[in-house]
Amino acid sequence: LGVAFAEQQLIGAVIKRPEFFSLAAQSLKEENFFTDDMRSVFSLIRRRYEHGEPFDLAALSGELPPETISLLGRILAQNYELAIGEQDVRMYIERIIGSVPESTRAAEKSPDELAAYLQTLKEKKS
Repeated sequence: LGVAFAEQQLIGAVIKRPEFFSLAAQSLKEENFFTDDMRSVFSLIRRRYEHGEPFDLAALSGELPPETISLLGRILAQNYELAIGEQDVRMYIERIIGSVPESTRAAEKSPDELAAYLQTLKEKKS
C-alpha cells in the first residue's frame, strides 16, 4: 500500500463516513501527509470539523482547486460500493504514520527515546 494511495483512501473514507474523522484527527497531523493536495484537504476537513461544518464534497468544492475536487470525486467514485470500516481507516493511518522518517519525529521523543534512537544510528554506522 503506497503512502499517496493510503492518504487518498483515508481522505475518501472520512468524506464518505465523517464519523471516522475523529479517529484520523487523533492520530494524524497535517505534517504526516506526504502529498500537498491531501495535506491541504486534511487541513480543510480538520478546520471544518472543529467548527462543526460539513465536509462533504459539495462543501469542500468552494475551498479547493478544481483539480483537487476532481481527484476527490474520482476517489469517491472508485470506492462508492466499498464498505469502509474502522479497520480500514486504522490501516490507512498506520501506513501514513509509518511513512514519516524516524528522524522527523525526533522532536516528539522523550530524552530517553532520543538517546536510544541516536545509539541505534551510531550502531548502524559502525
